[in-house]
Amino acid sequence: MLTAKNRSAHEAIDYYSQRLDNSSLARWYGKGALVLGLSGEINSKEIFANICNGRTPDGSEKLGRNTKRAAIDCTFSVPKSISLSALVGGDERLIDAHRRAVEQTLVVIEKHHAQTRIRAKGTRYCVHTNNLIVAQFDHWESRDCDPHLHTHALVMNLTQAQFGQWYSLNNGEIYKDKKALGIFYHACLKAEVQKLGYDIEARPHGGFEIKGYKKEDLMYFSKRRQQIIAKVGHGASWITRENGWSITRKAKQHLPLDELKEVWRQQAHTLGFTPVVPKNLQPKPQKPENNSGDSYQNSQFEQKEDLEIRIYTERFLQLDDKDLLRMNNFIVEYFKSEESKIDSSNTQHKKALLQALQSSQVSKRIAAIQAELNRVYEQEGSVQDLQPRIRLNF
Repeated sequence: MLTAKNRSAHEAIDYYSQRLDNSSLARWYGKGALVLGLSGEINSKEIFANICNGRTPDGSEKLGRNTKRAAIDCTFSVPKSISLSALVGGDERLIDAHRRAVEQTLVVIEKHHAQTRIRAKGTRYCVHTNNLIVAQFDHWESRDCDPHLHTHALVMNLTQAQFGQWYSLNNGEIYKDKKALGIFYHACLKAEVQKLGYDIEARPHGGFEIKGYKKEDLMYFSKRRQQIIAKVGHGASWITRENGWSITRKAKQHLPLDELKEVWRQQAHTLGFTPVVPKNLQPKPQKPENNSGDSYQNSQFEQKEDLEIRIYTERFLQLDDKDLLRMNNFIVEYFKSEESKIDSSNTQHKKALLQALQSSQVSKRIAAIQAELNRVYEQEGSVQDLQPRIRLNF
């Protein structure tokens, strides 16, 4: 899941500086950060505060002007079953898997969504800058102190244009592509989780969980979600649920992780709950006698691949026409780029994403949308004349 919200300098400094006592939970990311000499762990509250206030790391120079919007807080949250296996079951490899999925998504945001507006000769132009300053903060718990692994990626309101000049970040494209980026993050996370030996299963609305968890166990450790559902109802739209999140939001307690883990282990013991163990750490099942080893493995692989395609197809069909077209262009462009070749082990989920887009239901909708666009082009003018309007609406 990916949510996004603007943060003022005061909000960011007041809330996130509390976690800088443990710098291993906070780290810099982005080409813009590297330009300012920021990389690795965030270990200085003063430097973090200076960046939030739009200044250089040492505070000597002003880079940005808008401290009312210091950053856009992109929050990446794992499915509940992953939180349970990582934080209650103790499989810390899942934390690293989540971090890798977040950074793979940040690579895409930096390349395709980093932009600013520059005024020249009385006209404001949108300029792609391809650099960001991002401060990442890992959090373990929800506001009801349930296990809830998530990362706040504070995309700072600063980006460097040509000739070294710094400008405010135009974050409109990030908000527009929020659904697509959330799907992409889930795809990356799913691939990382499967590489660790876990089986997954589809859930409503295109989500997924680690296979083997009982619904009541997930519900027990999801008290925050139950509050939101109680407020807005089971059938509420995504926007209504997000508003419900804000309405029911309360002050967060900051407890040491060791203390939280002990509480969660006691709760699990009381419930008779045992975290799921990945299949590569379980005794290997006997292969059916009437199948050869190769055919048995191929059958298991095909089932897993079909499941991924079904999950993505379901999620794509839930997008409206505008977001589906953006998603199609987004994925096709990304997987033709160099970034998609960074991790060759993700070939399976790349293939599943593309096959879901090419499935009959999804491809027919995309074709219908594109046909409607062609009709509009013919009636209203040339492609070039309509590009500004199409770019704003789509």
